[in-house]
Amino acid sequence: QSSSAASDVYKRQNEDRVVSAFCEYHGIWRVDDTDALLRTTPLYLKKWRPSGNRLVVLTDSGASAVMIADTADQIGLSLGKFSTSLVEKLKQVLPDFVSVTNPVDMTSILRAEPQRFAAVLAVMAEERVADLFVVAFPASGAGYDVAGLARMAADFSASTGNPLAVAVPQPPIAAHFRDAGLPTYPSETEALLALKQLADHTRLLTYEDREPVVTSHPAPPFGESRLILEGQALSYLRSLQIPVVPFQVCQDFMAVEAAAVELGPRVVLKVLSQQVAHRAKAGLVILGNDTPARVRAGYEQLMCRAQSLDVEVEGIMVASQCPIDQELFVGVKVDPVFGPVVTLGQGGTNVEDGHCLQVRLTPMSEAASLAAIDQLCACLADESILHYRRALAAILVTLSDVAIAHS
Repeated sequence: QSSSAASDVYKRQNEDRVVSAFCEYHGIWRVDDTDALLRTTPLYLKKWRPSGNRLVVLTDSGASAVMIADTADQIGLSLGKFSTSLVEKLKQVLPDFVSVTNPVDMTSILRAEPQRFAAVLAVMAEERVADLFVVAFPASGAGYDVAGLARMAADFSASTGNPLAVAVPQPPIAAHFRDAGLPTYPSETEALLALKQLADHTRLLTYEDREPVVTSHPAPPFGESRLILEGQALSYLRSLQIPVVPFQVCQDFMAVEAAAVELGPRVVLKVLSQQVAHRAKAGLVILGNDTPARVRAGYEQLMCRAQSLDVEVEGIMVASQCPIDQELFVGVKVDPVFGPVVTLGQGGTNVEDGHCLQVRLTPMSEAASLAAIDQLCACLADESILHYRRALAAILVTLSDVAIAHS
C-alpha cells in the first residue's frame, strides 16, 4: 500500500512538472500563490526586461546591507562586482567612512547630505554595473528629504531603464516612493523575490531558439511488447551516435564466459526478459563479476533466480562495469495533453523518487538542454555533471528529435 501511495505521489508530481514545462516553454511564469503574482505586478507594469540577475544594493543601514546580501545569495541573485574605476568614483562622492563595496552602505550621511544619493546613482548609471537595483531605507525618517530621495531614485530608473525596487518598512516613508512611481515593498525579502522573478521570467521570454531544427532519426525498435530488451535499446542508442557501455548478448554460458574475458576485468550480468521491467529489484542483475569463478556463480545464480520467478530468459547481457561520477536518468514520455516530453534526473534506484527531476517539452534546443542540466546540477549540488555538460545536452536534443518523429 505504501509503495502504491508513493507511486501515485510520483505520478502527480510528474504530471505537475509537465504543466510547469509547458509554461516555461511558452515563456509563462507559474506562481505558487496570489502573493507571488501581486508582488511582481508593479515590476511587470514598468515593462522592464533585465538582461541578467546581477544586483546592486544601496542602503542607509549596515545591518540591512548584510541581510540583503545573505537573502540575495539564498534565492539565486548575484551581487554585481564593482570595477576599480567604479570604486574610485564612489570614493569621490562618498565620505571616507562609507563602504564602497556592494552592498553600498551610505549610512545616515543621507540625512544631512541627500544629494550624495544622486551622485552615487549617477556613478551607477555611468558604469552599468548591474541588471537590478534594490534601494533599502530602513533607517530613514524625521529629518530626511524622503521626497527628494524618491525623485532621485525614480529619475535614475527612468533614465537607465534599470529595474529598481524599494524596501521601506514605514508606510509614511514608503508612500513617497510609491508616489514617485517606484515599486515599493515593506521588506527587503519581498523586494528581492520580486526582482528575482522578473529576472527569471525575462530569461524565459528571451529564448532565441524556441523552435529549433529537428533532425530525422530512425524509429525505435518497438515490437508488440511495451518493453524493449536492453540489448536492443543499447544498439538503437548506438545507432543514434549516443555512447553506450560495451556489451554482448549471450545465449549460453560459453558465450557469457567469452564475453566476460573480452569485456572485463569486471562485468555486469543481466537477465534479458520482456516479463520484468525492474530487474535489479527482482534479483536479475549481478555486479562485480571479476573472476571466472564469479562469472560462473553469477550466471548460475541468475538462471536459478529466473526459474524461481517463472521468468522466460531471452538472453544474458554481459556488459563492462564502468566507474561513474553520477548516475543519471534520461527518458521520454508522451503526455496525453502536451505530447512528447523529455525527462532528466538521478538514475539507479532514485529514478522513481523524482527528486530534482527535470521535465521539458519538445522540441528541445541545445540552450534548453543546457539549462535543464544546470538546474539538475544545482538541485543535486553536484558539479561533476558539468564535466560532460555538452555531451549530455546532445543526448537530450537527439532524444527530443526521436520523440517528435516517432511518438
